[in-house]
Amino acid sequence: MKHLILLLLSPLLATVSFATIDTITAIKKICVGDYQVLSDVTMGGRWSSGNIGVATIDSNTGDLAALSQGTAIITYTVDTNFVIAVITVNPVPPPITGPMFVCLGSSITLKDSDGDSTAWDFDLVYGACYVDYGTDTSVRITGIRTSGYDLIIYRNKYGCSSGKWVYGSPIETITGDTSINVDSTTILNAPSWGGRWSSVDPSIATVDSVSGLVTGISPGIDTIYYDGRCLSNIAITVLPPLIVSTLSARNSAVEIYPNPSTTSLTVSSPYNISQIIITNLFGQTVSTNECNTQKAVINIETYPSGVYLVKVNNIIAGRIEKR
Repeated sequence: MKHLILLLLSPLLATVSFATIDTITAIKKICVGDYQVLSDVTMGGRWSSGNIGVATIDSNTGDLAALSQGTAIITYTVDTNFVIAVITVNPVPPPITGPMFVCLGSSITLKDSDGDSTAWDFDLVYGACYVDYGTDTSVRITGIRTSGYDLIIYRNKYGCSSGKWVYGSPIETITGDTSINVDSTTILNAPSWGGRWSSVDPSIATVDSVSGLVTGISPGIDTIYYDGRCLSNIAITVLPPLIVSTLSARNSAVEIYPNPSTTSLTVSSPYNISQIIITNLFGQTVSTNECNTQKAVINIETYPSGVYLVKVNNIIAGRIEKR
């Protein structure tokens, strides 16, 4: 009777036995997007995944692809025997956000919203930058070359990472007229395309964010920024409006000399001069001189060095430089 029972149970024991299959060779904890090849020294088996939403595996080769966070039981079957491996797929951090260019000597901030960082790191490729410091969600990068690129890496507590390439760039020089009048315009240009223009004080000058068209609004000095590969800026001086009048033709014959001058200047006209007003570039009056002559001498010895506008009979006749 005893031998009969063992004889009847032996087929059943064979179906659940996996002692004849060796342990699966695999990395048990991986990240979403990872690939690995599982293996077993026992040949001729078939692979399968118990959760294809988390990980899929090629039944013949053992090529595994991690698709989403979770766990998947991987089974390797040879005939009626099998072994399993539990694969845990961990999440990767969100993409790193921030500029992709850093200029020589300037700094940028890169961010990751994961907030569960164990380390920021960088893969030095061509030495474009270095990492100043990092927090759980951000890192400051400083440019040390005008070319090259480096890979900035953010790792979460699972060891999974996101990366962003950062490229070194020279400082961009903005070109264009730096002096305009109220109600006049000028176009500014920058070496790179696709950046955004902005004005520090739109009450003095406005700028189209795409084209770089600057319009003078009121006398003063404004700073225009271009946020392209680097954050560059240029100072724009807005002068008082050009006055168009029937007297303009007369003022075109006015002579102002010497220019530059250190002590005095002479204003001469073929027409009668009733008033001479000296203003600074902000339109502020420095002196008012009443006249009734065709030639007048104005003392400017006490004026600070700089550029001034000369109005003759309330019409701008020219500019002078005081040294």
